[in-house]
Amino acid sequence: MKKLIHKSCMIVLLIIGITVMCSCSENTQPSETSDSSSGGYEVPEFLDAQFSEEEATEYEDGNIEIDETKLSYGYLAMKAEKDNELKLKITHDEESYIYDFENDGTVQFFPLNMGDGEYEVILLEFISEGKYAKSFSIDYDVAMENEFDPYIRPNKVVNYTADSECVQLAKKLATKASDDAQLVSIVYEYLCDHVTYDDEKAATVEAGYLPTPDETLESGKGICFDYAALAASMFRSMGIPCQLITGYVSPSNVYHAWNKVYLESQGWVTVEIAADAKNWNRIDITFAASGVDTENLDDDTLYTQRYTY
Repeated sequence: MKKLIHKSCMIVLLIIGITVMCSCSENTQPSETSDSSSGGYEVPEFLDAQFSEEEATEYEDGNIEIDETKLSYGYLAMKAEKDNELKLKITHDEESYIYDFENDGTVQFFPLNMGDGEYEVILLEFISEGKYAKSFSIDYDVAMENEFDPYIRPNKVVNYTADSECVQLAKKLATKASDDAQLVSIVYEYLCDHVTYDDEKAATVEAGYLPTPDETLESGKGICFDYAALAASMFRSMGIPCQLITGYVSPSNVYHAWNKVYLESQGWVTVEIAADAKNWNRIDITFAASGVDTENLDDDTLYTQRYTY
């Protein structure tokens, strides 16, 4: 265990339209595979987010530990033990993400999803109602091994393991696919058919809610955030880079969650919608599962992206 002194611190797939309202060695190269499906799609080796106690650096007399060897793989692996509630703020240039942070020593994984360069990591500690103060901060100069690294592993928001039911389902569905585009199509259609929108949950969900993909799969219902997290878990576990995006959708300007996937091959996600090779392609499974007519719903300006996980 190392110890350091604490530093105070496109053709693009468009499934766009009137959306259901929501309260809403490590390697990423696709050539490395561990399973081969009968349909021809080769399932890559599962890429997990990891924390090494031996390689972790201690701060604040061991109350904070960070495995800094994982930064180049597009994520921050960190844990902390504190008496008060915590939040974590990650800043790159003028952009910031704030997460709830478990204070009981649980290892947590956060995406470094704002590209290469200088990141500031700030641990905020609760001091009074609605107020947090900086407890710890550190800067990192991040250079990622691969641009897809933040979107090919589990993290705080897209949370799954190799043993998750959604991952096992993805493996089963992959046996029917000949390539990544067909697998996206199969997963897309499966989720549209087997998960329904949960209006009651949408009306009562609280701020700070994070999805549990296996719970969504088991219950067969969820809000847009649940759809997007489940889809991202299944795609990532099968080696397909997938972003979970939250933002606003016009014309109602409702807060929503959707996905983008990056495909190596060109294909079809639905009969009407083509997926481009070697490009990010948007899919909105919540919208598709609602059965809303897709005609003329291809205006990219309807979606305003705010956060990407």
